[in-house]
Amino acid sequence: MMLESAASTLALVLLPLLVLLAAIVWARGAEARRRLRRCGEQIPGPRPLPLIGNLLDVGFNPKKLFDVGLRLQDQFGNTIRLWAGSFELIVNLMDPRDIEVLLAKNNNLKKSFQYDFLHSWLGLGLLTSTGERWKKHRKIITPTFHFTILEQFVKVFNKQGDVFISVLQKMEGGPPFDITPLVDLYTQDVICETAMGVELHAQTEKYASSYLKSVRDMCEIYVKRSTSPWLYPQHVYNLSSYYRRERKILKILHGMTNEVIKRRKRQLDEDPTLLEENVDELGRKRKLAFLDLLLRASRNGIELSDEDIREEVDTFMFEGHDTTASAISFALFELSQRPDIQEKVFNELKEVTSDNDSQYLSLDFEHLNKLKYLEQVIKETLRLYPSVPMFAREITEEVRLASLPVDIPPGVTVTVVPALLHRNSEFYPDPNVFNPDNFSQEAASKRHPFAYVPFSAGSRNCIGQKFAMLEMKSILAKIIWNYSLQVDPTFEMELIPEITLKSNDGVRLSVIRRI
Repeated sequence: MMLESAASTLALVLLPLLVLLAAIVWARGAEARRRLRRCGEQIPGPRPLPLIGNLLDVGFNPKKLFDVGLRLQDQFGNTIRLWAGSFELIVNLMDPRDIEVLLAKNNNLKKSFQYDFLHSWLGLGLLTSTGERWKKHRKIITPTFHFTILEQFVKVFNKQGDVFISVLQKMEGGPPFDITPLVDLYTQDVICETAMGVELHAQTEKYASSYLKSVRDMCEIYVKRSTSPWLYPQHVYNLSSYYRRERKILKILHGMTNEVIKRRKRQLDEDPTLLEENVDELGRKRKLAFLDLLLRASRNGIELSDEDIREEVDTFMFEGHDTTASAISFALFELSQRPDIQEKVFNELKEVTSDNDSQYLSLDFEHLNKLKYLEQVIKETLRLYPSVPMFAREITEEVRLASLPVDIPPGVTVTVVPALLHRNSEFYPDPNVFNPDNFSQEAASKRHPFAYVPFSAGSRNCIGQKFAMLEMKSILAKIIWNYSLQVDPTFEMELIPEITLKSNDGVRLSVIRRI
């Protein structure tokens, strides 16, 4: 009886406390929802419908997202509000002033929840992690892209670029063909040898072909899930055919990266001096590549598990080849359309390499830095075809827009769409015309710096952007040195905004020998 009485007394005391706690939680949630509604009411956008918000305005076809974005921009301007359902507020920023407010500071670094859909593949690598984990891994990896190691990587660019030219010889003088699979294999060889210290011979042995197809399939699944709100809940997604397909794809993707790590570990076991920062033949300190830095850190007591290493390797294997391959392919497409620009690139190469008459053009670090017009070509390519067409942040600390007197509260998803920003006539005359002069020193100086963000900006900018620029310069120079690119008059470009921007049918062109 005494126990029952004590239990009843405790229940009488706890019940009001629980009710009060529930009321506080509800009130806080209600206040947060009110702040979201107030924010949404101050930003232009299409009228939302009950329960589904603006889902019908956006649609569910990824191929139409660009058209939808352009239509909404024409109708509502550079800052647009959308509701995904009743409680998910999305603010699209296409004003450089707002983008600067978002990216230049270090207080809103968290990626949006859609990036969680990549965790099964990339885990918590640099692309998807946040907070202290991201800061720690970024600090470990940053030395990989020091200029001294980039100089060493140029040797690999030359070697693998020569292999690419050898493969391309089979196509010269023939009918138009899709060059993107060859570019994919080239970038796969480059990233594995430079960042992982392992030679795959993907261009000659087709070793990575199943991996590349799996990357494309995984990107397709990610976009499908991101544009299908009914697949957001994990328990619902697990019942779908996409989930079953994803499990099969991950066996290939993780199998590939695990094999790369095992190969490098075997090499390091046989020769531990590979983890030492030796001095090269010119007396310069040889810095370690990406995977070696991770492996050495794990051996020196830094908390990096085998899974941590695999997640970073998966991230670099994907980002280090797919984004670069996309940009190279689009650059080749535009060059094939413009013989005049090809000739300017070729003439610049002749000036930089006046004593080089070999078909296997060898460009060192200094040569590549002198190719200013080719750099403008690449930047213009990334303007029209940014490798990452959209990225998003979840607001964790209130931010005030520069274009509108609006405060964006925590919980809002803010998106930046370079694929639309870069085609805005406010910042680029004739925005749909390929014109490398958009990136002359004079033109760039007159433009807001955040009107061009192909590598994002701020603390979470692309860690490998200098690497990518050197790699793109190297292979494009070799191609233009050897070949005149000719347009396929029957080919029509259809852009697909996956994780990276793609052409639905690749890039078709033909190559004619120059030398």
